[in-house]
Amino acid sequence: MIKSDHHRRLQALKQYNLLESDFDEASLEAFNLLIESVALACQAPYGAIYLLQEKRYRMLSAYPHPPEDSGATFLKDTYYCPADSFFEIPDLSDVEEPTALLSRLQGRDIQYVAGCPFFDPNGVELGSILIFDRQPGERNQKQKNYLIKATRRLRQILLDRRRQQVSEVISLLFDSTDDYLLVTDLNGKILRSNSTFDKQLGLSHGEISGVNIFDLVHPDDRAAFRQNYSGNTQATPLFKFVTRLISSASVVRHVEWVGKSEESTGLRFYIGRDITGVEAQKLLLQNSERRFRAFLKTHRHCHACTI
Repeated sequence: MIKSDHHRRLQALKQYNLLESDFDEASLEAFNLLIESVALACQAPYGAIYLLQEKRYRMLSAYPHPPEDSGATFLKDTYYCPADSFFEIPDLSDVEEPTALLSRLQGRDIQYVAGCPFFDPNGVELGSILIFDRQPGERNQKQKNYLIKATRRLRQILLDRRRQQVSEVISLLFDSTDDYLLVTDLNGKILRSNSTFDKQLGLSHGEISGVNIFDLVHPDDRAAFRQNYSGNTQATPLFKFVTRLISSASVVRHVEWVGKSEESTGLRFYIGRDITGVEAQKLLLQNSERRFRAFLKTHRHCHACTI
């Protein structure tokens, strides 16, 4: 493997959290069920799922499981076969110049090997599913297709695992920020909100679910909110506006919103910054300016009267 491919693989393994990563019981059970189904469907006595690492190959699962209970202890060694697609060697004894790997398999009385690699969405090889037999022979097309489909399923399991991990991190950040985070449907029904939004509006998570955002907007701001609620356009991918919300205790909160709509689903995504304090300071400043102007006007009038 050339260095550029090695670098791409390392980046992919890190991106999907597969580099020296631990797997939970649910993932391991999914691997075990997958390799068992492949071995049974392909009528192979042995099978293994290998994951590439930086300088070695890691066996994620083997059939039978565990290998030491089945006389298949050879599976605990490294027998990964790099390939671009499905491959099959019906009889290892027919290979004229066997590689060191194939020679090792023959030394373990393995006469048949087949496998299929799996790749990330960018085409970077991540690992492979292999099956072994002590008897030479060929698998039929249906069995070969099953093995190919199994690698696609394995890839999906790994990608879904990473999506779940990212989702958990986002959920943690979702409820850790001081900003308001909000997801609504096309009609304004709140589908998800973070704890900051719930707390400032004085509503529990159960109470806020299903509430329409327009019911929380100050009556004087609802027309403007609806105008902005129509969403972003190609020219303006994000829409920004300021509106007032009214809490359950009738406290007015000034919020500066940035939003984006997803036209394919009708969902609206918002992040809001509470600027109530800023608006209060602006109001104080405006009041001070008015009092100062009134003072100047009175002072000038009084001064004119004394002349």
